[in-house]
Amino acid sequence: MGSLSLAQAGKIVDEALAEARRRSFSPLCVVVLDAGGHAVALKREDAASSGRPAIATAKAAGALVGAVGISGDTSDNDEVCAVAGILAAGLKADTGAAP
Repeated sequence: MGSLSLAQAGKIVDEALAEARRRSFSPLCVVVLDAGGHAVALKREDAASSGRPAIATAKAAGALVGAVGISGDTSDNDEVCAVAGILAAGLKADTGAAP
C-alpha cells in the first residue's frame, strides 16, 4: 500500500478548488484523508457553510492511499473537482463507477 504525502494532499485540495472556480460551482469544502481515515488536508472556501467539513469528511470513502471528500455543490460537480485534484497530484481516481 502506498502513502499519501502532505504535498499530494495539498495539490488535490488546491486543484479541486481551482476546478470549482473555473466551472463557477458553489463554494466548496475539500478534505483529503489518509488510508487510516485521518485528515491530511482540509480547506473550506469563505462562503461555504460551516457544516461542510463534516459533510466532506463523510463523503470521503476508503481507497488504497486515502480518500477525497468534497461538499458544496451537487454531488456530480463535487466529484468532478475531486477527480481533477487527484489527477493533478499524479494519482489515479476511483469513483466507484462502472468502467
